[in-house]
Amino acid sequence: MQCTTRAPMLALILVVLLSLSTGCAELSGDPAAGPATLDASAPHVVHPTPVGYWDGVAFTDDEAASLLRYVNQASLSELDTEAGIDLRAAKSIVAAQPVADMHTLSALYFVGEVTLSLLKKAAARHAEERTLAWSASAVRG
Repeated sequence: MQCTTRAPMLALILVVLLSLSTGCAELSGDPAAGPATLDASAPHVVHPTPVGYWDGVAFTDDEAASLLRYVNQASLSELDTEAGIDLRAAKSIVAAQPVADMHTLSALYFVGEVTLSLLKKAAARHAEERTLAWSASAVRG
């Protein structure tokens, strides 16, 4: 799943970088082209939009799912040390595992904007590490 969700994001980044350096008209070959033309010519590009805000932190569906996976598998030590969240927040998360949804997570003791921001970053790092490990094992295997 990680590989399929990364391809559209990489395509989006490429389109943005190319449009910044060459302009919309040069990308499409049409001198009258604008951003709408580019969007129509690249229907596979997905623009991730936040599906929710919890304590002021925006999350897409994938980010929320990744974060919940991370907090439900993480130990107290991992949450405290690797994610860098307050020990009180880490204890409340571990006591609540498995955390069912983002509403439940954001309602836990000492889980607020700072904690959710740190957890979001830690979950993204954790997902990236898992993807790299999977890629390395696939190359060797």
